[in-house]
Amino acid sequence: MKRFTLAFSALLAIGLSVAIAQNLNKSVQQSQDPTGVIGMDATNNVWFPRHLGNRGSAPTVAAGCGSGGAVVGSDFSGTVTEGTGNVIGCQIAFRAAFGSSETVHCVIALKTGNTASPISWSVSAAGFHVTHAQAATSMPYSYYCSGNLP
Repeated sequence: MKRFTLAFSALLAIGLSVAIAQNLNKSVQQSQDPTGVIGMDATNNVWFPRHLGNRGSAPTVAAGCGSGGAVVGSDFSGTVTEGTGNVIGCQIAFRAAFGSSETVHCVIALKTGNTASPISWSVSAAGFHVTHAQAATSMPYSYYCSGNLP
């Protein structure tokens, strides 16, 4: 009985240590070396120990952004600054459209400007369209977009 209790206690301790600590067992390159910059656990969850960043060409201003509307960033994240004129929205086209089977999600937040006119947006695989009720000039907003495969 003593051996059974000791063995059970050891298994319980091991099980709790695995449940409490996140053990990375491979890096993004799928190597067996868990010391990579980005880690993956046994169930393919990805762990980012620092900031999440992205490099790439900026999306393009497709329509309605006034004179001089601009985008700085990438398809992943960036800042849109509407141009001058009677601007009530802006259409942004991703540099590389998401796949047709992906669900695209974007979070868009006003940086400064006309807070009395809340923004709304719609998203497609090709880009996003931001609108606001009151006309504004040079209104900047930040975006973050990603896609999920079904």
